[in-house]
Amino acid sequence: MKPQSTFLSHPFRMVVWAFALVGGLVGVFAGQSPTGLWLLDAVITFAFGVVVVLAASRAHSWALLFALAPAALLVAGGWGIVGIIATATVAVALAAAPESFRHSRWRPPFGALAGVALLVTFAQLDDKGFTFTSALCAAFGVGAVCWSGWRGSPRTTRRRWRTPLLLGGVAVAAVVGLTLLGASQARWHAELAEQHLDDAFRYARDGDRDQLQQSLRAAGTELQQARNWVDAWWTMPGRAVPVVSQNIRVTSDTLAVVADVVAELEPAADLADLDGLAVS
Repeated sequence: MKPQSTFLSHPFRMVVWAFALVGGLVGVFAGQSPTGLWLLDAVITFAFGVVVVLAASRAHSWALLFALAPAALLVAGGWGIVGIIATATVAVALAAAPESFRHSRWRPPFGALAGVALLVTFAQLDDKGFTFTSALCAAFGVGAVCWSGWRGSPRTTRRRWRTPLLLGGVAVAAVVGLTLLGASQARWHAELAEQHLDDAFRYARDGDRDQLQQSLRAAGTELQQARNWVDAWWTMPGRAVPVVSQNIRVTSDTLAVVADVVAELEPAADLADLDGLAVS
């Protein structure tokens, strides 16, 4: 019986993993911040690069070209052009290669090389940051490559990873669900705070100082309640989920700023000349 090859005795597999390491570094140095936490961002972007390259090593050439097409319209230039040319060249070469080559051990390293070039292209989609259009473009492209790479993987590999991926998806869904629960409650308190602020402006026009202060105090309380929901312990895992983390951080910071402004208005109401603001 022929002995089964190991990682170290399989030079083609070593080449694929070497390209995957390069892809991970490209992901890290692309400058993206999916969560806003630098260490977690480094882990996520490195893992993202590795996964894309490994998937590309098994993906069909059509998936690589499909991922490249929309990116070619948005690339800002420089290394992005190099990535487009390299990805397209490898993908077309693989599509035109003989059937025997596409099913040989030589195929995965070339696919991995195309994956690295694709990551370089995605890193240069625009020069103004991670916009919605470029994010959507990258998501569709990476999704196509990962799906094709998954379908092209051996059944044993898919069977081994199916359960962990399913559990990971359930965990992410649970985190997102809890975050949405906190967001819905925070929104409710924010709407109450808005109502109290509307009342405060009305009392200011009427010259009613006591009711003005009570409304400002109530608005501050509701804003604090809203922030408590956003920063609740069960939303903490959401800070590790890209996009969700950014929304949590921005919402929390915005509520804190508004709450501070309202807190400053309450003592200022003692000194304000409400009689001058009153409308008869």
